[in-house]
Amino acid sequence: DRPTIRLLAGLLIRASTISAEDERKRAGATAALATAKMDSPGRPSEAERRVTGQKSQHKGAVRAQAASPPLPANGPSEAETMCRKALKLIEGQGTAPPERLAEAVDLMSRSASLGYVKAQYNLGCMYERGLGVAQDTAKAGELFRQAADQGFADAQFNLGSMYQFGRVVPQDYAKAIALYRLAADQGFAHAMCNLGVMYMNGLGVPRDTAKAAELYRQAAEKGSARALCNLGEMYTNGDGVARNDLKAAELFDMAAAQGNTKAQCLLGEMYKDGVGVEQDHVAAIKLFRKATDLGDSNAMFNLALAYQKGRGVERNIDKAIELFRTAAGRGQPDAMYSLGLFYFNGHGVAKDEAVACKHFRQAASHGHVNAHCNLGSMYMFGSGVEQDDVEAARLFQVAADRGDEQAQFNLAYLMHRGRGVPRDDTRAAQLMLLAAGKGHAMAQLTLRELYELGRGVPRDLAKA
Repeated sequence: DRPTIRLLAGLLIRASTISAEDERKRAGATAALATAKMDSPGRPSEAERRVTGQKSQHKGAVRAQAASPPLPANGPSEAETMCRKALKLIEGQGTAPPERLAEAVDLMSRSASLGYVKAQYNLGCMYERGLGVAQDTAKAGELFRQAADQGFADAQFNLGSMYQFGRVVPQDYAKAIALYRLAADQGFAHAMCNLGVMYMNGLGVPRDTAKAAELYRQAAEKGSARALCNLGEMYTNGDGVARNDLKAAELFDMAAAQGNTKAQCLLGEMYKDGVGVEQDHVAAIKLFRKATDLGDSNAMFNLALAYQKGRGVERNIDKAIELFRTAAGRGQPDAMYSLGLFYFNGHGVAKDEAVACKHFRQAASHGHVNAHCNLGSMYMFGSGVEQDDVEAARLFQVAADRGDEQAQFNLAYLMHRGRGVPRDDTRAAQLMLLAAGKGHAMAQLTLRELYELGRGVPRDLAKA
């Protein structure tokens, strides 16, 4: 009746409900200057205005004020001219010489001081990134607030992101939603997408998946790759829409074509599994490679699995381990867990239970259920760590609470013997029932014995 360490290969990343944590990682893109096509009035293109704000001194109710005054008929204003000159000086952004950056900051600052909204926005981007100035997120936030108050959708979006995630300002979903709505009303796709996230996760509003799907659809129609991907996930899960794998694959393909790495990874999984598309391991590998080249850790993990199993590529354990390491270094918990298995088994690397334990602990810190279970077993047996039943029971409890049948069985084992936890035959039997109900063979066998003995359950030879 000795509990066993679960020695399973890391599971392929699956599409799931879009969590708040996931959105924090993919929340709205990185700071970018509104540099393109500034020869004429109007906002920069969609690709140039993705910025997540940092800090704001914004007080009171969110409101939209009048936009910058129209340009005089005889040409651009002095403020716009300075803004354009500044943007020209910082073409190439970080590669521009320091003296050009300093001149650009001076011009942009003077333009912003005259109330020119694009200068306020771009200067905010410069402070946020530390481009030509010392990085100052508080100053960036104040400039975004000024531009947002003039009705500039890009800045409203940035300010909304700040409130959504509590970046420097106190987290305030109501203000975030109000700002996103102001930007969305102007047709700003990223704001529509973030509003969809709020409804999807019930952040500041009652959870409404149908509303989320509609907002994603509106943003997708405007070309938002992230909205296309999120909507695809909803079709994959049947959440807010009827499940439709064909539609999901179509949406992922559209987002992937725009370089969305999450969509590339999810579409790769569909090709790997033959879901919504004809199974094609080679096509899956191409998509995983594209996303890997762009730094996506989930794609790295899936590509590593392909090398580990020889699916779509020639089997190469060394390459698999290299990719697992890279993905783990980027915070991918399944890759951390897989590295732990390699070291525990001595497969492709020298067997080292202490190193295995380190990787399992890293994965567990990211909420990986199997890692909690394996780490618990290692504490139980003193494998790679000092033996500790109390810590083992704690780790098993975490995984058991999340429905892991191996952890339920192992925790029941400890409870029957009073190891690390007070002896409790009734609770132990309940855990055995849970694990047995999920098909755990050892739990089913043990449960028969418990019914025969009447231990923790009424004696029942028929059930035995």
